Amino acid sequence: RVFDRKRQVLVLNYDELKSDPDTFFGRIRTFLGLSSLQPLSSEEGFSEEQEEAINNQSVDIARETVPEENSVPCEQKQARPFCGETYEKLRKLYSKTNKQFYDLLEANPGPEMEQRPFPRFSTTECVEDDKR
Repeated sequence: RVFDRKRQVLVLNYDELKSDPDTFFGRIRTFLGLSSLQPLSSEEGFSEEQEEAINNQSVDIARETVPEENSVPCEQKQARPFCGETYEKLRKLYSKTNKQFYDLLEANPGPEMEQRPFPRFSTTECVEDDKR
């Protein structure tokens, strides 16, 4: 083994970031031993000026990092479910690996703040879209 699963690896679920960011970031803080530090959002303690400065800095970093030709306008960033042959190929390609991933998490439990059992990857309802 290269890493100590309980002390060096925290597996997180992206869906939780979207649905419950406070819990998501709480897991990270606890894992890093930072749970008593200053909160991460304005609702928990940052002033509007601090939050604006953080957001502006993030935008500046993104502008410097991502070339203009690689950026996508916000209105085009909405991810949509996809269907058909590509979906089936990817599902078949990753089904065995996904199972191995879940088996690994089950056999080697992580730190106590990690979700248990770890949520399965969700599948989306297939909606055909001719506009792609």
